[in-house]
Amino acid sequence: MRNPLSRSKSRSLAGIALAAVIAPFLLALTGCLKVPIGNPEKSQIDPTLSGVWVSREIEHGGGAGLWLWEPYDSRTWLVTWIGPETVANTEASGATPLVTPDALTLLEQEDATIHELDVFKAWLAPIGDVRFLVLEPKMAVDAPDAWWTFALVTKGNDVVELRMVNQNLGGLKDVTTSAEAEAIILRNIANPKLLDDEPWVLTRVPAADYERVEDVLKHFNIGN
Repeated sequence: MRNPLSRSKSRSLAGIALAAVIAPFLLALTGCLKVPIGNPEKSQIDPTLSGVWVSREIEHGGGAGLWLWEPYDSRTWLVTWIGPETVANTEASGATPLVTPDALTLLEQEDATIHELDVFKAWLAPIGDVRFLVLEPKMAVDAPDAWWTFALVTKGNDVVELRMVNQNLGGLKDVTTSAEAEAIILRNIANPKLLDDEPWVLTRVPAADYERVEDVLKHFNIGN
């Protein structure tokens, strides 16, 4: 069984060519800060987060995604996010939403298409008693002007919840330094308005299903 992360550099960099023509929807979300928090040069990855994860689409606009977390070194990951095209899935009455399949299942469908693809440098930034995950886009021609920022909570070994930081709280959207952003987050660490109410729930893809992931990457010519 081949590990889909075994050719990480070639696969992720090959994805950039595809991603360059796809507009990532997430950059418009409120969880993007104008400055990064934490320090990727002093951070430490959590090895239990490395691997492949999937998420489902959620109501407020967070898309279904296939997430590949590849350790770049002992401090940071290279994270590739692949978002399949999804269609609103409701019963004929339009009243009851149906459960959206996870991203891996969607990408395996015969008529599947990719709606978004992005590559990030990622690191952990602990503030108070909360671990934050920072994703720095790596496909911009210029230096990034926004960093996706989430509070990260593990639910056992196979489920991770990501809650986006609300940049409209406490002047976060106006900060110009990382120190300012970290101070505001620390002051509001117990404030329920600091984080989005609805988490992105990532479920681990077991190693037994890595062949499925590899087949999806091959189908979309990512990393060949």
